[in-house]
Amino acid sequence: MSRLKKMLTVATLAALAAVLGVFESMLPILAAIPGGKLGIANSITVIVLYIFGTPYAFAVSILRVIVSCMLYGGINAFMYSFAGALVSAVAMICAKKTLDKRISPIGISVLGAACHNTSQVAVAWCVLQSGALAWYLACLLLIALVSGTICGWISTECINRIRNDFK
Repeated sequence: MSRLKKMLTVATLAALAAVLGVFESMLPILAAIPGGKLGIANSITVIVLYIFGTPYAFAVSILRVIVSCMLYGGINAFMYSFAGALVSAVAMICAKKTLDKRISPIGISVLGAACHNTSQVAVAWCVLQSGALAWYLACLLLIALVSGTICGWISTECINRIRNDFK
């Protein structure tokens, strides 16, 4: 695949991730838990990590946040989302590089979801300085386990189906 085609494909996937992120924020499923999301957009990052590699996955993760916050959120949403995207992308990339044969896309996805939530709560703690956030983090980590597993399974299925198309 040519470099231009790869960049265009990844840019399209980043746009898709941003749209999925905005769409997901409108779902009433987890509206009662601020920050509780299914993480569908994270599936795109995991897919890009496995098919296109580290720099592209990092770019998708960061671009997704920038675009979706410009469309839907404000500066506060950007602050929390950017911290979550940055930390989760770095964690997923490091885990993939160091544990490549021993970790599946499901494990990568769960790790990314947990790191995303943990970093968002860390930002919230810096702003609010409340010990009550520890209970909130426990709730979000439970959501991360479930949603990360589901999104990881979706990512695995997509990777298996499209991997050969992008070689």
